[in-house]
Amino acid sequence: MHPRSRVARNAARLDALVAALAASPTETVTVHRSRSLADVTAYVAACAADDVVAVVGGDGMLGAAFAGAARSGAVILPLPGGSGNDLCRHLRIPSDALTAARAARAWSPSPIDLLDVGGRTCVTALLLGYLQRVSDRGARLRPRHRGST
Repeated sequence: MHPRSRVARNAARLDALVAALAASPTETVTVHRSRSLADVTAYVAACAADDVVAVVGGDGMLGAAFAGAARSGAVILPLPGGSGNDLCRHLRIPSDALTAARAARAWSPSPIDLLDVGGRTCVTALLLGYLQRVSDRGARLRPRHRGST
């Protein structure tokens, strides 16, 4: 979970999210507040194959989680918590993390393509050179969409 997401900063929302993710009262949900993208990758890479890891964050955090899952075989449950949430929008995941977590019980895992370029795993887009500079400038100029996480 991104430490600055609304879910991470609001104890009541975090409790509700954990309750929504627990399949039964006896199931354990572990909350891990990440320190960096590398921390997310390492955490997910250390998970067991087929562990379900719910990730509350934006596209960068999800990309880091998928990089770890590529190593461990863990299943990523993306929950929106970033400013753009492109992957969650593309997958038609509700824009609110709590709503998405509640809906996730009806979902089935499905494979997703990853792109590895020089050891960097990308799940949404990879921008290089001129396109990257244009994207960076556009990101500074346009208002950011903030989901109700």
